[in-house]
Formats: sequence, C-alpha cells, structure tokens
Amino acid sequence: MRSMFQLKFSLKFYVGVLFIFLSLIVGNISKILFFLYFNEVSLRLVWAVIYLVSWPLFFAGIWWAGSETYENIKKYFSYRFYRKHIKEGTQKVYYRTKELKEKVKEKVRERMKYQKKAPIQREDLNNQEVSLK
Repeated sequence: MRSMFQLKFSLKFYVGVLFIFLSLIVGNISKILFFLYFNEVSLRLVWAVIYLVSWPLFFAGIWWAGSETYENIKKYFSYRFYRKHIKEGTQKVYYRTKELKEKVKEKVRERMKYQKKAPIQREDLNNQEVSLK
C-alpha cells in the first residue's frame, strides 16, 4: 500500500534537517536567555549547558542530512553530467529544427503551387516602398 504522498528524500534526511533547525532554535534561545539572566549564576550555567548540548544535535543533523544531500548534488560537479545533458539538448534542438525546416518547405511548396500570380519583375521591386516594421 502506498502512502498519499511520496517523500523526495529519505526519512533520515528529514530528521537531519529537523535536528539542524531544532539545534539552531534551542541554541539561539539559550544564548539569548544566557545574556538576559547574566547576573544569576545558576541560570546562566543551565543555559550554557543547554547551548552546548545543542551543538551535538546540530552536527548529527548535518551528518544525517548531509550525506544524502551530498549524494544528490555530487552529479552536478561531474563533467559527464553536463556533457550528457548538452549532447541530449543539442540533438533534440537539431532534430526539431530539421523537422520544422521540412514543414516550412512543404508549406512554401504548397503556396507556390497554388499561387497563380505573374512573376515579379525587377522594375516592380525597385518601385515598391520597403517597410522595416
């Protein structure tokens, strides 16, 4: 049975990101409270310990989220990745242009076939005003 939504990354990645955010929030709150209660030694010690405990949580989050993120972005630092995509893109553009060229040729041939006008003389071209709009 599939869940209602698919995770783009693993659960380990999301827990790692959660650890990073929690450690930043706890660390900043404890830092602020450390300076607010600077004169009370016991509270200052408690907030300093909480601040220090937030650092291992931060590093665990980096470790968990970082390993998967590294694997996902590693391909962007590879020459093969860009070469492959440039090659695919150029081939796609080449064949699409070739296709469009053939369509245009066919349309021009059809219009030329059905056109019953007299050929344009050189004098007619010189007498016409050229519009650049």
